[in-house]
Order: sequence, then structure tokens, then C-alpha cells
Amino acid sequence: MKRWIRVAGNHGSARLKRKGRHAPISLAIAGALFILLLVVAPQLWITSVLRRYAAQRQEIPWTGGEFARHLLDGMKLQAVKVEETDHGDHYHPRNRCD
Repeated sequence: MKRWIRVAGNHGSARLKRKGRHAPISLAIAGALFILLLVVAPQLWITSVLRRYAAQRQEIPWTGGEFARHLLDGMKLQAVKVEETDHGDHYHPRNRCD
């Protein structure tokens, strides 16, 4: 429903003007802010979680390699090698044990 208001013009004449003319712009700005929030909020949340758990935990005395070796030994997989590299975790299918 369109609403019109009477606006005083030049020399005392009156004209009609549509009320709420800037509503589409406001809606576009609100939509853009909402989309921005959907993009930025998860990044902020993940960053805060990673920052919270980044420190080394004192209740876990072993390294990742020692823990991997413990798990593999517990499953009787002594032939699987655990090695340290500069590139992080990796798996070589050709070097697997049969």
C-alpha cells in the first residue's frame, strides 16, 4: 500500500510525495550487513577457538609422534613407521607394510 504525504512546494503550492522512499536503500544496506555478518562471524569464532586451545597442554606429556606410536603399538601395528618431517603429517602408500 502506497502512502502519500502533502509537501509544501515553492510559492505556497502543494504537491504529493511518496512516503518511505528510502526503504529499498535501507533494506539493501541491512541485507549487505547481514551477508557480511554471515561471512565474518564464523572466521572470528574459529580464530577465537584456535587461540584458546593453541597453548601446549600440561596434562598431555607426550608428543604427537609418541602418541601415534602408542596407538599403533596398541593395535599391534609395529611395522608402521612414525617419522618426523618438516611438512607435517603424511602417508606414503608405496612405503606401507604388507
